Amino acid sequence: MKEHIKKVTKHVLENQSAIDSALRMFPSCCRIGCAYCCIQPIEIVNIEELPISEFIRSKMTKENYAKVRLNIANWAEYFNDKYDDTGLMEVVNREFRELIDKDRIACPFLIENKCSIYPVRPLACRAHIMFDSPDFCRMDGLREAPPEIKNLRNFVFTNLTSIRDTTLRYLPVALSSALGLPRIFKPHRIRKLS
Repeated sequence: MKEHIKKVTKHVLENQSAIDSALRMFPSCCRIGCAYCCIQPIEIVNIEELPISEFIRSKMTKENYAKVRLNIANWAEYFNDKYDDTGLMEVVNREFRELIDKDRIACPFLIENKCSIYPVRPLACRAHIMFDSPDFCRMDGLREAPPEIKNLRNFVFTNLTSIRDTTLRYLPVALSSALGLPRIFKPHRIRKLS
């Protein structure tokens, strides 16, 4: 089992490194402290949980750990109250994203406008850069990345999901147990990818 975990973690880290290298070729207006795009529900592939969980256990400060635990508990309360899992997943996800944007609900890993898991942030965050101005992000936190970046993200996403039994879940849901907060989210469907 440990060998499988090492193999999967290596696969994730190699894909993260590849996309980081490719993104360096593009101009980016994204800067530390610019967190407008962090006000939306982030979805991650289940294999991305491994390096993030390891980072939480071994590298996150106790202060950030406590803050993230509280943030996830608050996010769960919001999720349990607002998320409706009765319709088509794509429609529900779009409506939930718009609601989170409207209510200004930040990613639970955002602390003082900085990502507390930045070195191991998931693909959804890692491959979301903009070329123009953060002012546009401030006006529309849900705006899409430029087509070149979306194509690159989709290519890496395909690589990540090439491992059998991959799923897509919201980041706080996926990592609540790594923070010692199991079963705080109401039951909902998990999207299977393979």
